[in-house]
Amino acid sequence: MIQFKKLFKEINRSICLINVDNSYCTGFFIEIPIPSKRNPLHGLMTFNCVLNEKRLKSDKSFTIVMACKEDEKIEIKMKNQGFVFISDLIEITFIELSHEIIEKYKPSFLRPSKKNASNNESILIFQYPNLEYSFAHGTIQSSHGFNYYHDVMTSNGSSGSPLLNENLEVVGVHKSRSTYLSRLGNEKENMDVKIAVKISEIIYAIKVLYNNRNLEGLKRAKKSPKKLSEIQLKELSDHGIELKLKSKEIETLNNESGYNNKQLKMLGQTLFYCTFSQKELLFYRTNYAWLNWTPLISNSEKLDQNIMSQINGREYALITWLKLTELMYL
Repeated sequence: MIQFKKLFKEINRSICLINVDNSYCTGFFIEIPIPSKRNPLHGLMTFNCVLNEKRLKSDKSFTIVMACKEDEKIEIKMKNQGFVFISDLIEITFIELSHEIIEKYKPSFLRPSKKNASNNESILIFQYPNLEYSFAHGTIQSSHGFNYYHDVMTSNGSSGSPLLNENLEVVGVHKSRSTYLSRLGNEKENMDVKIAVKISEIIYAIKVLYNNRNLEGLKRAKKSPKKLSEIQLKELSDHGIELKLKSKEIETLNNESGYNNKQLKMLGQTLFYCTFSQKELLFYRTNYAWLNWTPLISNSEKLDQNIMSQINGREYALITWLKLTELMYL
């Protein structure tokens, strides 16, 4: 019991409630081994639907309340902070905190797990559902692409909470919950699923943009993918890659799908398809990499081999070309 109280007290210095114009979410402090383990980034990580591109401009600020001291509001002024990363695809924001903030408030920085979580692995979430600090236990149900699906009880305000393994290492970040219709035999049932993005994918994305910060500047890391010019779109088309959604299709989806207008507008500018492939070969353009089912520029030789084993011919040439363009079309 004494050790549990000690751990709980330490975790309370890692979790915070974020308030941006009366919109709330959970955040946490994390140490990321970028550029190296000896010289890591120390910052605040959360869900980007609350702390997004518009709210991360240098003249903006927001407040946080640490779980260990809920009677004290801390103002985070963006002009005083360091490296900033956002991604609309994985829906994550990371802000490198200033030395002054760290020294004054002394947060405890969580560390990322070195390996991905397994199905049925036990996890903990410390969170602010409905503005009330609490923790909940559950398991990883499954893993697909960037995401984990888990069964931890969450609610409004839980987005941005860390998923912690038995070593209290971060394996993922809770984003949202979704309901879908499942058919069981002749019966239909609404199923509830909680979605979290893998910390390994977040670190990969941050690493790409951090390592290119001198070439591209710091602005790219905190902006959505730029709108491509007609010349750039034609060059992509000449190589066999075109936008998937036309304006009329976006209008139809806006009326019939569960996507909101902002999400559809983003897909309209970032979702592409291969015009000559016999497969459904789709590409997603982010601010850090071209993606199909995995990043086309990965940090894993085994992953690269797995991708290339499933394609051939002109598809291989197209993906090789996209790799060589690096951040040119992002």
